[in-house]
Amino acid sequence: MDKIYLIQAVFNNEPFFYEMDVKNTSLKVITEDIIQGQYDVGPMDRVIEIDLEAGTAKDASELVAESVSQYSWRRDYEPASEAKSFLGRFGYDYYVTPEYPEDRPRAWRIPVYDAYPA
Repeated sequence: MDKIYLIQAVFNNEPFFYEMDVKNTSLKVITEDIIQGQYDVGPMDRVIEIDLEAGTAKDASELVAESVSQYSWRRDYEPASEAKSFLGRFGYDYYVTPEYPEDRPRAWRIPVYDAYPA
């Protein structure tokens, strides 16, 4: 594991990092957890990427928002409300569960490129 991701949120106007196991800090796991609403104590402020090999850290919030958006569209999965607000900060769209029967075809669909990591 070369990179880990830490989620910073705000609770009572105080920033904090979510506590998590190191094995659960990959981009794929963080993406899945965000979309499912696992981080719901306070609004997500940012995501920090730590490159363990290079010894650097950077704000990866937009990268993670893009990953969550792509996951949502590729899996036809509507994100949790916390994820929706996080995506909105970066202008990313997400899948919305249709309110019509499943046998009715969708009127349109946004094209999706393969940005979600395998």
